Order: sequence, then C-alpha cells, then structure tokens
Amino acid sequence: MTSVFAQRVTIFMALLLGLVLSVIPMSSGLSAWRPEWALMILLYWVLALPHRLNIGSCFVVGIAMDILMGSTLGIHAAAYALVGYVVARHYQRVRNFSLSQQAFFILVLAVVERSVVYLIEYYLNNAALQLHYFLPAISTAIMWPWLFLLLRKYRRRFGVV
Repeated sequence: MTSVFAQRVTIFMALLLGLVLSVIPMSSGLSAWRPEWALMILLYWVLALPHRLNIGSCFVVGIAMDILMGSTLGIHAAAYALVGYVVARHYQRVRNFSLSQQAFFILVLAVVERSVVYLIEYYLNNAALQLHYFLPAISTAIMWPWLFLLLRKYRRRFGVV
C-alpha cells in the first residue's frame, strides 16, 4: 500500500503526460488525427477512481488544456466538466462494458466534447467548422482499449486505489 501522496503524484504524472501528448508537435498529415490524450487519460481516472477525480478535476484539466492550446479560457474546461459528469454519473455501468463498448462510449463522449468546444468557439469567435474537426474523436476511440489496459497496469503497478 503506497501513501496517499504517492498515489496523487502517480495520477498527476499520468495527467501531465496526457497534456504533453496533446501539444507535442506532429506532422501536418497526422495532426488532424491526434487523439484527445488528456481527455482519454482523464476519463480513465474518473472511471477508475471516481472518489478521487471528479467534475472539479475535469474542470482544472480543462483549464490547463485551454492554457496550453491558447484557446479562450474555459472552453475546454466546460466541455471536460460536462463529459466528466457523464462518466462520473454512470461509472458503475461503464465499468461493466466490454472494451469495444467502452471505445464506442468514448467515441460518443469525444464527439460531445468536440461539439461543445466548437459551439462555444462559434458563438464567441465565429469559428468555421472544417471537415477534419471530428477526426480526433475516431482516433480517440481507436486508442481507448490500449490506453485503458496500459493505465490499468500502471495503476496496479503503483498501487493507486
């Protein structure tokens, strides 16, 4: 059994990795398919430990994402809090889904997150919708099973409960 501080550091490091992966440079062809790393890692922790990470944690990670992306402050925070609420509300049901059902659920949540971000950007900054805007939701769903298994192994290895 590890200490509470060590468990918090473990969760923080995973979320920090998700934020770094969200802004790491990629080629222009692949950047349209960049998965929502921070969202996926955040949703894993909300799903695995809803008593530790909740809507407030989602809001804070969303604020960090807004700062890193240079977007209007609060856009990603609102979208992450909404999606985090859905996962926190239904975590017992989602835990019983198979990995493919979870991937579809994550696809729906990523589309909702992207839609909320777009709608707020549209109303605030008159943003235009591009064809490739929802491609990250597809790659997020494809990456979910592997990330889920990797983070579960990481959580068990470091004894985060």
